[in-house]
Amino acid sequence: MNSKKGALFHWIIFGVLAAMGTFALIMYNSETAVTVKGTWQLDFLDHYYLEGEKSLASFDLVALQVGRKAILSLAKKGGFADTPSCGSYGEVIYWNKGKNFCFLNVDKELTAEFNSLYAGYDPDWTYSLSRQGEEVLGKTEKDLIIGQGKKYDLLFPKRSQQYMLKPHFKIDLDYSFDEYFLLQDQAKKLIDECKSADNLQDCLEKIKPSHWKFSSCEDEKFVEQERRVVFCAESPSQYVVHENGKPIPVQYKLGLDFSRV
Repeated sequence: MNSKKGALFHWIIFGVLAAMGTFALIMYNSETAVTVKGTWQLDFLDHYYLEGEKSLASFDLVALQVGRKAILSLAKKGGFADTPSCGSYGEVIYWNKGKNFCFLNVDKELTAEFNSLYAGYDPDWTYSLSRQGEEVLGKTEKDLIIGQGKKYDLLFPKRSQQYMLKPHFKIDLDYSFDEYFLLQDQAKKLIDECKSADNLQDCLEKIKPSHWKFSSCEDEKFVEQERRVVFCAESPSQYVVHENGKPIPVQYKLGLDFSRV
């Protein structure tokens, strides 16, 4: 009887020790897992997420510089990134050819000019642009890959050690491209009212807005060639673009064709 009680007590002690060992092992593994998880998260934030945010900030800075350049470069070309069907004479883009008027697709021209200028900074990226008032939004379908680390490959062999994001930006240019719509309405009025005038200069001087200048905004001079006239239109909203700390007034260079055919 005593031998049976001794054997039972022996197995009870063994069971208690086994349970304590199992509990200790579970707690150890749990602490280890927590430690590894926390370390991976900190490493991800430091080497992946923060690096990604730094990259996005640099994209914003370049986009702002390029956006400002695009304002001025488009204005010099009458808003067109490439010569439209209305043609050009010398370096001046014409908004009409006789009765045919080349209306601007502002978003299309802005996107083309922006990407052309952006290639001078980084030819690997192109953007689709949209406008919200004076802000311009850009997005691309190409992924930016951050990190090539292998620190946790043995612990997490199926976990990718790359952080991918699509570069995007939202920049405030303090300028609205909608000015082109106002200028084109004014240009069409000039053409409609003066294309039949015998004295073209007299007609234009009577009806053109004060911010429309002949030939140059700084040195105005009326010049007519086969009823084609070059204009410099100052920004109706008096927009300026800051480059290298200097304010540059926005001025639109364009030509109008007043031929009667």
